This record gives sequence, structure tokens and C-alpha cells, in this order.
Amino acid sequence: MPNPVHPQSILLARPKDVCLMLGIAAPTLWRWTRQRAEFPRPIKLGQGTTAWRVSDLEAFIERQARGA
Repeated sequence: MPNPVHPQSILLARPKDVCLMLGIAAPTLWRWTRQRAEFPRPIKLGQGTTAWRVSDLEAFIERQARGA
């Protein structure tokens, strides 16, 4: 019997939701995506459709809170 996938590991956030989650503006999101190596990589779901894994964003927030 396969192990169930934790639901949070497959939740995705679109750019607007990422901005709300992090308290940043859209230009900042795209700049961080391009320039910050520690920022989670987005997933291309199709032409013009980009999302981030919520679990990756939460881990990023946790690392920032710890000062890492």
C-alpha cells in the first residue's frame, strides 16, 4: 500500500497569493525569483501560469525567521 501524500506538499500558490503570504508587491516577487538563490523556484504549469509550492514558501519564511 503506497504512502499517502501529505496534502500540504502539493498545495500551490499563484503569484497574487504568494505576495499576500509574504507581504510583498508583485515586482518584488519577480525580482526575488530572478535574483535570490535562496528563494523558492516557481513551477510553470503552462503558458502564462506560474505557481509556488506552499511548503517551499513556508520553509523560506521559517529560514528567514531564524536568520539563515
